[in-house]
Amino acid sequence: MNSDLLFDMWDENAVEDARNVPGPILIIGGSGFIGANLFHSLRRIRTDVFACSRSPQGAWRLRHASDEDLVSMDVTDGGAVLRTLRKIHPRTVFHLAAYGAYPRQTDARSIHETNYMGLTNVLQALRDVGCSALIHAGSSSEYGLNCSRPDESSEMIPNSDYAVSKVSCSYLIKYYGQVLKLPCVQLRLYSVYGPWEERDRLIPTLVSHGLKGRWPPFAHKNTSRDFVYVDDVTRAFTRAACTISKTDPGLSVNIASGVETTLEDVAEAAKKVFALSSEPEFDSMASRKWDLPHWYGNPELAFQKMGWQSEIGFVEGLQLCARREEAAAGRISFDEPRKKEDG
Repeated sequence: MNSDLLFDMWDENAVEDARNVPGPILIIGGSGFIGANLFHSLRRIRTDVFACSRSPQGAWRLRHASDEDLVSMDVTDGGAVLRTLRKIHPRTVFHLAAYGAYPRQTDARSIHETNYMGLTNVLQALRDVGCSALIHAGSSSEYGLNCSRPDESSEMIPNSDYAVSKVSCSYLIKYYGQVLKLPCVQLRLYSVYGPWEERDRLIPTLVSHGLKGRWPPFAHKNTSRDFVYVDDVTRAFTRAACTISKTDPGLSVNIASGVETTLEDVAEAAKKVFALSSEPEFDSMASRKWDLPHWYGNPELAFQKMGWQSEIGFVEGLQLCARREEAAAGRISFDEPRKKEDG
């Protein structure tokens, strides 16, 4: 695929981290939004990177990847996980497979089986085959109702099955890291956005409307998020593999900008980026059950332990999303099944 569709904002330090991550590298959940971004960024730097999911060959985000780089595996099948890890013998595993993060994913059994039991299967298999680092994708939803700039020692008050499953995962990581001495950590991700995101999410909807000179519907203007651009997040994964997986196994760390951005702030940024002359209409759509006021994170521990901080501000990130959207027009059919390339 042309570089204007696969570009990222990794600097020289991020590239150096990527080179230093022990390989082979297996990205479980590699067909998802964050996993695919991580795969494409790593794959342009090195060749020992594999994207893994139940059906990666049918994933639109991976449709230009080589068949040799794709691995089929169901994390809920413990036997399949063990066979796959024995075959590839990855030294670094980035675990991003999850269920329940989207409104359409509501089945409680699937949430807990995929998130908690899926991670359990991977951890048990890695005890058998060994590894240098396992970096697991947690969520700011673990804090639930305690959402206003919590640090990693704050009380977790989960308010959904998805949040409960991710809290449970953090304790799995703590046990396997601190007690069983597996080099594993969890990154509690805040509101990640950027290229390859699901089309019905806020930012892709905002960008597609903005490029046409229109506003999307908005919920209440005080609804807030802590937005983190995806390239900052993928940098955090490689940075964690080079640092805290070795120095602080079992740790959970917030990956946040530390900035509270309301929907009113989002609209102000969009007005600048897309030169919109009209005014947005708030309360034109219902709030979702997880929408909260003053939902933003505390990134201090990530800087202290990893030297990581968010570098791409929201306006710049929105501009990058618009640039990618324009580059993809007429060249990417979102949700189109992957096609084998000639040659």
